[in-house]
Amino acid sequence: TQNRLFKKSSAILVLLNCALLYRPWKANEPITQISALISSLFTFLFLVEAVMKCIALGFVGYWQSRSNRFDLLVTILGIGWIVLNFISISKIELQEFSNTFGFTVIILRFFTIAGKHATLKMLMLTIIVSFFKSFFIILGMFLLMLVYAFAGVILFGCVKFGSELGRHVNF
Repeated sequence: TQNRLFKKSSAILVLLNCALLYRPWKANEPITQISALISSLFTFLFLVEAVMKCIALGFVGYWQSRSNRFDLLVTILGIGWIVLNFISISKIELQEFSNTFGFTVIILRFFTIAGKHATLKMLMLTIIVSFFKSFFIILGMFLLMLVYAFAGVILFGCVKFGSELGRHVNF
């Protein structure tokens, strides 16, 4: 798991898997079936990778890393998606759900790269923290506008249109 070639090949597999998202997956299209089959092959390769890591590190050593746990979770979801995909071949409404679930698994697989490279990990942490911070900034701006609205109602609520308030007054 520490071999540089192993890490690069794992990252290339993830990027190739994500490259299958270049166009939408629509039910009953041959290119969708081919993309799903290739993605299933990649998922089996990720399963082989997880088993190899588990053998190399032992289950306790494998389970200690958060990135390995997330990788295993995504791999299990991918195996579930493969089963769902082969069940839904003849059912169109189930195939739409299967394609959406497959998209989600591939996107989650892309996030597994972030735990393996320090720069990408820092970038992902920055994005996640900025989501939480932006919520508080938006909440603060809403409260500021609410205070201005209340102050405007209290200060100017009794002003009538006419001599005090003409058409050129702008608040």
